[in-house]
Amino acid sequence: MKMKTCAVIVAAGSSTRMGFNKITYDFGGETPMSLCVNAMLGAEIDEIVLVVSDKTVDLAKSLKRLHDDIKIVYGGSHRGESVFNGLKATDSDIVLIHDCARCLITSDIVKKSVADIIEFGSSIVGINDIDTTRSKENHTLYNRDDLFLTQTPQGFFKNEILECYEKANKDLIEATDDCAIYEKYSGKKAHFTQGSVINQKLTKQEDIAFFDAIIKSYKEKK
Repeated sequence: MKMKTCAVIVAAGSSTRMGFNKITYDFGGETPMSLCVNAMLGAEIDEIVLVVSDKTVDLAKSLKRLHDDIKIVYGGSHRGESVFNGLKATDSDIVLIHDCARCLITSDIVKKSVADIIEFGSSIVGINDIDTTRSKENHTLYNRDDLFLTQTPQGFFKNEILECYEKANKDLIEATDDCAIYEKYSGKKAHFTQGSVINQKLTKQEDIAFFDAIIKSYKEKK
């Protein structure tokens, strides 16, 4: 029996560092939200839960009119609460938690993530660190081969990650990373899935030129 999959796309942030709401930014006819939705649909994800704010709900509603398998829920006061709200909105077997700001995600990575969840129980997409990394105390972190830069999606069996978030909610932990919540409350080590250096997070205005170029290249390949 095929397990039902769901993508919880978190689009309820304040975009403080961007200076305007980045989720609704228009990249020549595509927004970060529409790009994420299209990547999930291309990977044949069964259901999409869009976790929104007052500033992103209208965009979510416009996408829901195009796709029947979209649900819309409101986020909370911080990311962990938003993820928790999204998890409670689905009855799928497998859930991928994805930050909408990582709108360069590809369907291939999503498919790989789902396969790894089925095989290993979890999937944390990311890449190996290629730079020399130092702490604020000026300590070099060795060895680069042991350092992994986490991205999203981060995927799990739904019932397991929901239980972890329920415990985190009771402990009043304002989670910023799903992997940390999973490892803390499940007692299991997360499985890392190779992502892509392209799967960056849209954060500041200087990021726009990079994202615009990649999105244009995607369109040219179609």
